[in-house]
Amino acid sequence: MASADEFAGQKIAAVSVIIPTYNRAHCLPRALESVLRQTFDDIEVIVVDDCSRDETQAYLSSISDPRLRVIVHEKNKGGSGARNTGIRAARADLIAFQDSDDEWLVTKLEKQMEEYRRVNSSDYGAVYCGKVTYGEAGRGKYGARQVYYAPYPECEPAGGDILLSLLKRPMISTQTLLVRRDLLQKIEGFDESLKIGQDWDLTTRLARHTKFIFIEEPLGLCFIEPDSISKAKVNLAFSFENILKKNIDVIEKHPQLHADFLLDIARTHQKNGRWRTAMPRALQALKIRPSYRRSWMTFLLALLTYPLPDRR
Repeated sequence: MASADEFAGQKIAAVSVIIPTYNRAHCLPRALESVLRQTFDDIEVIVVDDCSRDETQAYLSSISDPRLRVIVHEKNKGGSGARNTGIRAARADLIAFQDSDDEWLVTKLEKQMEEYRRVNSSDYGAVYCGKVTYGEAGRGKYGARQVYYAPYPECEPAGGDILLSLLKRPMISTQTLLVRRDLLQKIEGFDESLKIGQDWDLTTRLARHTKFIFIEEPLGLCFIEPDSISKAKVNLAFSFENILKKNIDVIEKHPQLHADFLLDIARTHQKNGRWRTAMPRALQALKIRPSYRRSWMTFLLALLTYPLPDRR
C-alpha cells in the first residue's frame, strides 16, 4: 500500500471507488472498465485483490490509468474485509462501491453527484440508485432469463429517513451506494463476521445516522454468477439474527415486523433441517402476534417436523 508521503501534493479526487475482487479475472474487466469510463471522472479507483489465484494481477498490471490503485491482501479476508481495506485507504470525502462481477452505466456517478450537490444538506449523507439484476427473479428463482428491478415498488419510503423501510426489506446493495467517508468510519465499516447480508447490515447502520437520497433510474447492472455470494443462503438465518439484535430497539416497537423477523429466522432454520433451532423463534413470534396466520403456520410446521425423542 502506498504511504501518505507518496500522495503529498497530489490533488484528492472527489470520489473513491472501491472494488473488492477474488478470482474474478473473467468478469473484473467489465466492472473496472465501467468505472473508469464514467462521465464523472474525478475519481480514484481502489481495487482490493483478496488473495486471488487466477489471472487477476496480470489483468490489473495491464491497466495504465493513473486513477487506479491496487492493494493485494496476503491472506483472504472476504468481501467485507476487502471493502474495509479500501475504506481505510480511500482519500476522497465520498466513497462508492462496485462489485467485481457487475457494471455501472456511464452516468451513474455523474447523476449521483448531481443529486448529492443539489440537496446539499448535512442530513443527507448517502445516495443510492435503482439497479437491474440479471440471472435472478428476486424471489429465489435463478436462470439466464430471470430479471428484476430493485428496490421493489413496495419499499416505501425509498428516500429520506428509511430505517424502517430497510428493516422491512433489504433495499440497497453496495454497488448502488455513494456515501460520505466519515459516516462509514463512524459505523466502523462493514461487519466482517457476516457471510451474506453485509450490505443490508451496513445500510441499516448508516440509516441510524443519516438520510438517503434515492434515484429511481437503474444506473447499475448486476449479474448473478454461479458462485455469487448472494446465493449462499445457509448463513441467512445468522444475517436475520444480526439485524434483529442490532435494531431491536426499533423492531420491538412494531409487533408485525418483530414477528416477521422471528418467522424468517425460524423458516430459514427449518429449510436447513435445524428444527430444534427453529422452534424457539416460532414460539416467540406466536406470543408476539397470536392472531397472525403466518405465526401459526410456522409454529405448526415446526411442531409437526420436530424430532421426537428416541424412546428405545
